[in-house]
Amino acid sequence: MINVISHSFIRVALIKLKTMEKTGKVIIRSLKEASSWSGSHRFKNCTDTVIASLGRDGYNTGLTDAEAKDIEERMRMKEGTLGRYSDFWKEYAVKIHDKPLTLDLSIANDRLDYALLKNSKKVAGSIADYNMGKCPKAIYVIHDASEEIKRENKKIVAEKKAYAAFLKMSQTDMKQILKLMGRRAETMSSEAIENATSNAMKEDPANFVKIVEIDNFKHRILIEDLLHVNILRRSGGKYIYGDDVLAHNKDQMIEYLNDPINQEMLITFKEGLKAREKSS
Repeated sequence: MINVISHSFIRVALIKLKTMEKTGKVIIRSLKEASSWSGSHRFKNCTDTVIASLGRDGYNTGLTDAEAKDIEERMRMKEGTLGRYSDFWKEYAVKIHDKPLTLDLSIANDRLDYALLKNSKKVAGSIADYNMGKCPKAIYVIHDASEEIKRENKKIVAEKKAYAAFLKMSQTDMKQILKLMGRRAETMSSEAIENATSNAMKEDPANFVKIVEIDNFKHRILIEDLLHVNILRRSGGKYIYGDDVLAHNKDQMIEYLNDPINQEMLITFKEGLKAREKSS
């Protein structure tokens, strides 16, 4: 008797655990590729539908037997309604509009829709799955709402940090930031420099912060300036001074400038740069 009760208890517990795994909220969005003209699958303001496909083993519902039974009970359906051979699936469809579809997985009906969508070839389980080529026919993607909130929060934090850094910058700081972005600011007006830096901050706040906080900032700027006036040359990734190869990549060049043994060369570089700037 004890064994029967134990097995029954374990079975119920396992069903509950499976149900508990599907909690929280998910968002179904159109993939960007599907919104382009060539890949458009529907017109604006129209409705798309996702249905359970019929295979040799019945309808592909995305539900396990335990999940189907649990949802049937919660939605007060007749037992077997969500079975793989049920006529229920002939008419049932998930409707998707232009706006993102949010599903609350604590609601039985939303769990039903989620299972159907996740099992459909039209829907990628994640951006990572889509990018890896696992869902070549997908035109929608499932986002975890909690992860989406985290990403939005990271974006907001980066925007605030980038703006705070921008407000503290002098014109010289802005010139240096633009240099590290591959732009020469020597001939730009002060207004153009400020506008270009502001636009860079707004376009990609996270990258802007990354550049502002980059290690060895001054040496990186020095390297760019030396290259600009041809005191240093770069060939195939190598950094060359005269006939001497000083480094095989930028990180090695920074190490070279940081090495106490090379401080005389560092002074030579700085004096040469000043001389070039005065003569220009």
